[in-house]
Amino acid sequence: MRSRVQFIILYSLLFSFSTFAQDATASREVNNKVFMHYMAWYGAGEDGNHWKDGTAQEPIIGFYNSQSWSTHLYHILISSALGVDGMVVNVRTDYDEASLKMLFPSLQRIVDVDADFNYQIAVSYDDQDMTIESVKEELAVLRDDIIGTTDHYLHAGDDPVIFIWNYDGFLSSEDYREAVSATFPTKNAVLLRNEIDFNTTKEAIDSYYPWVQGFDDEGTNWGEGYLDWYYRTLQIREDIAFSTGGVWAGFDDRAASWGQNRWIDRKDGETLQQTWDLIHKYQEESAIKWVILETWNDWNEGTELEPSKEHGFAYATKSAENIAAFKDTTYVVNDSLFSAATKLYFAAEMIETGERDSATFYGFLQDAIGSFIDRDAKGALTSLDQIINPVVALASSQELVVPEIYPNPSFGLVNIPLPNEKAEVTIHDFAGKKVYTQVVDPAQKAIQWNASGAQGLYLIEITTQTQKSVQRLIVQ
Repeated sequence: MRSRVQFIILYSLLFSFSTFAQDATASREVNNKVFMHYMAWYGAGEDGNHWKDGTAQEPIIGFYNSQSWSTHLYHILISSALGVDGMVVNVRTDYDEASLKMLFPSLQRIVDVDADFNYQIAVSYDDQDMTIESVKEELAVLRDDIIGTTDHYLHAGDDPVIFIWNYDGFLSSEDYREAVSATFPTKNAVLLRNEIDFNTTKEAIDSYYPWVQGFDDEGTNWGEGYLDWYYRTLQIREDIAFSTGGVWAGFDDRAASWGQNRWIDRKDGETLQQTWDLIHKYQEESAIKWVILETWNDWNEGTELEPSKEHGFAYATKSAENIAAFKDTTYVVNDSLFSAATKLYFAAEMIETGERDSATFYGFLQDAIGSFIDRDAKGALTSLDQIINPVVALASSQELVVPEIYPNPSFGLVNIPLPNEKAEVTIHDFAGKKVYTQVVDPAQKAIQWNASGAQGLYLIEITTQTQKSVQRLIVQ
């Protein structure tokens, strides 16, 4: 009897909320959109920031730098091709905040090529130790240094959108609304928080989003009961302005330095599809307008949808299919476009690091970006090849003449003859990734290189102070 009375009281409280701020939200037009939760905390290389903490899988492009514009171009372009409308950047540390600021000029590089490219970026404050004053300080930086300097911050109507990832209730929903209202006195900022808050007033939070739940020893609990409860509860939460859903592919923090041996089995993509199935099931009934991909690239906790060496582009493809169904559109990604995306990253990295002269090659990169946005994979690959494998248009007297590498084709080990002068040997794979580089002295007549079983086409560049040779190697 007591439990029944408690249920009736709780149910009555849920229905007692009035419609939230109708006048304030009247100007907002919230259409079906998909955003990805984005981690911007990685440093370059396997020993870089956060990579060194352990990962469940490895990115298909290798251990990238979150503060590199090459990385940003790749992530923005490939996610946009999948139908993603923008990224929600996780910010907890100064490094995260610096990465967030760098994303906007990187996005502008794409907009400079195509002014109609529509992609937006928002912040998600990772509250694990915040105070009201520290939140106000963070929001002031957001207002003055980011929103005030770009047209690409996420808004709903005229109002900026701010996400809160509240780890353990350090601050209440009212605390966040107070800080937001103080920082944006002339705006009614849209505030989203993970998990439903049953203790808040109706004015505090505009929308909630579910977060990855489940975990058991066998990895079989992917959060079905939690998500079903969440979407049903949204139907009676009249205090929220719109409903937001969430999807995930799995979870695995067993390799992370802070891991708690938590695991949700990916089941070769079935878990991702099951979380999407609930979106489709409740889309109309619960009026779901936004969906959060959780996550694009949390490699430490194994929730990433970003292409990986282990899974290739399988999760990207499945995401594109479901995003198209959610928006009632058609998806157009394919293997050729994925190949162009990865090759674009390596070509951009060559320019960013100075391996290719920007004045000479940046125009080709812009051409490739334009072709990629138009879904013209062939055009993009042609432009990128001009960067990765430039035609050496030198007179015959200037061309570097060296004996051919052998054997070619090879089953792995090859002999690379060298000129009688100091030279640099560089090897790129077909995607454009540099896999080998060495500076050799004049006395050295040849080097041996082993592809270690990695089949495909390689480009061998031998460069002296004034000359260059490019040869193609096939490894079978």
